[in-house]
Amino acid sequence: DMREVQQELEGLELGPEEDTETQAFLQRSFAAQQAGLRATAALQAERRAELDEIEARLAAALDAIEMGRPRAMEVTWRLDLRSSVGSKMAPGLLQRVVDGDHSARILTSVDLSANRFGPDGAAALSVVLGHLSGLRELRISETGMKAEGALVLVKSIVALPMLNTLDLSFNGLGGGECLPDLGAALCLLPRLTDLRLSANKLGSDTAVLVNGLTGLIRLDLSDNELGWNSASVLAGVPRSCLKILDLSSNNISSECVQSLGEALESFDALEELRIGNNLLQATGTVQLLECLRRVKYLRHLDLRLVGLGSRDVGSVGAAVGELVGISEVCLSNNELGQETAGTIIDVLGKHCLVLSNLDLSNIRRKHQLSGEPIQRSRSGAENRAPDPA
Repeated sequence: DMREVQQELEGLELGPEEDTETQAFLQRSFAAQQAGLRATAALQAERRAELDEIEARLAAALDAIEMGRPRAMEVTWRLDLRSSVGSKMAPGLLQRVVDGDHSARILTSVDLSANRFGPDGAAALSVVLGHLSGLRELRISETGMKAEGALVLVKSIVALPMLNTLDLSFNGLGGGECLPDLGAALCLLPRLTDLRLSANKLGSDTAVLVNGLTGLIRLDLSDNELGWNSASVLAGVPRSCLKILDLSSNNISSECVQSLGEALESFDALEELRIGNNLLQATGTVQLLECLRRVKYLRHLDLRLVGLGSRDVGSVGAAVGELVGISEVCLSNNELGQETAGTIIDVLGKHCLVLSNLDLSNIRRKHQLSGEPIQRSRSGAENRAPDPA
């Protein structure tokens, strides 16, 4: 306080000359200090105004969230009931979720696989599933619901706005008279991007289920006995978005792979192709690879158990090497022999400049095509069913 300083100065006993110089020095010092304090106070006021503005913006944002879609953003949860409930209990359990409105909105994933519901159980479930408005994933494989049960169930979920993943594998859909109606119902799912139809013995009927699904990113058609029908089935698959395609275990031989390869050429967005456990042999594999050179975004190629031998290393390795963008290649369970592993590594390492993952597991012994689907664990790892031997 300058007044206190002035009073202290007046109380000092100084000579005339010393008194004048000292007072001038002290006054200059305290004036500078006071100016610094005023600048600090101005800066603090400016910062306080900035903080007030940020606080006001946060309050406005929180108010907007509170009035918009609040509670559904708090937390999400998944319900896994695989191999746990029967056709009578499952609807009751899901009804309890529906009755708690908050829970119904934030339940994002339901897995009811490996419960033997049958068509009647699927009909009972359909009454409840349509009310799970936040559902994004529905896995209901291996339930024996058949095509008629699947039709009732899919019709009940067409109004779910967030559903993007549907797994109907191992349900015996093949041969059902209502397959065209089921295909039409699937087209009504507004955000469906991931469809699993593995092991349904669909054959040529596969086409009526996948035609018109324009938003698909992933399609699993493994173990459906496509064989010679594989090319005609793919002809109707929308290809603008499809990135992952699984054609494993489909009795695709070297005789019919050329037409399949030509069909795949137009899948511009394809990044991952799984075609293992098909008897392509060297001739069919090379034909397929020549076609895949035109698929510019292909990154992952699964050729496990396709009937390759040690004499095929050179031709197949060179053909894979032409896929300049390939980063992951699986050649496991082919009878390549351990002595050829180095040759494969040299060839692919030289030509595949971005190769990051090469699977040569189980190439030492003879394997036979089992005709059984490739099994996948929850972690995503894949294993084929044990050889008959």
